[in-house]
Amino acid sequence: MHVMNIKLVMILMVTAPLMQQGVTVDLPETTTQPLRIQDEPLILTVKKDAKYYIGRKELPADELRAISDNGDCQDELNTDKAMLGCGTMSRIAGPGFNFTVEIDGGINLRVVKAGIRAKLKLAEIQLPLVGKLAFGVADGGGVMVRGEANLDTVFRLISGKIAIYGKIGFRRFARRRTVTLFNFRSKTIRTTLLKRSTNGLQDLQ
Repeated sequence: MHVMNIKLVMILMVTAPLMQQGVTVDLPETTTQPLRIQDEPLILTVKKDAKYYIGRKELPADELRAISDNGDCQDELNTDKAMLGCGTMSRIAGPGFNFTVEIDGGINLRVVKAGIRAKLKLAEIQLPLVGKLAFGVADGGGVMVRGEANLDTVFRLISGKIAIYGKIGFRRFARRRTVTLFNFRSKTIRTTLLKRSTNGLQDLQ
């Protein structure tokens, strides 16, 4: 016990002057420049060839549309206010799947080959999700915005084509021919699963 007390006293005697005087630490110097953030505006450009650009990035034509007609703008924004102009931005995404069947039958005598071929798609299902944003400038000032999203199912029982084919000859002297007899598809059934829009027109004035 006395030995421990003596050790603690010695430690305090050694460290006490350091705590009073402090310890000098040389840190490395740096030449780091302050971080500069450029607040660049978002520029939308419409060229003569009807191509749209945000900055330097070209947008597909089906994603962005400019409208100048007052009636069309009122329909897009679901408003009775007079509009100076408006536009829409839209995007379609969603999975799709089907079962593919190929039926091939005929005769093969090496030199002569003929038959019939059917390529079918069964139970074709698509789930397109469409997001759309409409925006416009009202006559008298103010920017109006309206957004909506639609989710549909598109179902087709069967589609495909029937063709006949033939080959006469051997190797490089062979002649091949394929003739499509007809294409067909069953009726498409479209059902809306979800349709949502913003709660009224948003005025960003």
